[in-house]
Amino acid sequence: MNIILFHLHELSQPIGRNDPRSRHIRRVLKSSEGDVLRVGVLNGDRGTATITRLTTHEIHLEFHVAQPPLPVYPIRLVCGLPRPQQAKRILRDCTSMGVSHIWFVHTELGEKSYRHSPLWQNESWLGLVREGLEQSGGTHLPEIRIHHHLQSCFANLPETIRRYVFDTGDWTPASIPADAGPRPSTQELALIIGSERGWTDGERLFLQKSGCVTLCLGQHVLRTDTACIAAVTLARTLFLG
Repeated sequence: MNIILFHLHELSQPIGRNDPRSRHIRRVLKSSEGDVLRVGVLNGDRGTATITRLTTHEIHLEFHVAQPPLPVYPIRLVCGLPRPQQAKRILRDCTSMGVSHIWFVHTELGEKSYRHSPLWQNESWLGLVREGLEQSGGTHLPEIRIHHHLQSCFANLPETIRRYVFDTGDWTPASIPADAGPRPSTQELALIIGSERGWTDGERLFLQKSGCVTLCLGQHVLRTDTACIAAVTLARTLFLG
């Protein structure tokens, strides 16, 4: 962990022995009384915490949380629902990159059974999101959703959002559109990536009619999680300055 995260109500409570954060402080950081830790409040500020008392069963902390959180990029990542192992990497890595939303969507060529993975039961995915924040030092939990199809997904997108769909070189005449360039950081973007088997012609037509600009990540077919990381990196560089 590069930051230890807490809910706001936990700031007045000691950390119990069986808490994963306690094991990290004791076994990984090997901290003692008086040591200072980097901490953050979920969806809140960052700061430090001093270990005021460390016993066999509890760790007592004094918090000083007044630093602003790391910036969150105005990026809504929309991805065809992939196999669970790839979804885990997307949840962790794209959270660590600071995106504001991670939406998965059932596509026509996607495997519907992935929705029934244990990953999506009882909010098991939340651990991956927290892991991404702990890696990056962020505190903002992105919004996670699963949509049943593209139409319902797009119905929830703001009308003013800039929409970019990523496809292979066989379907796009150019890698970067003519209007590419730095955009104000407040300009919200939707980055839309297909499932492992790609888009159908019908989905491409729907995306085109929905105002999407098509971008190309090259003719090589990428894994879904790799494409997501590449798309977020490209968007942050080209459109957000």
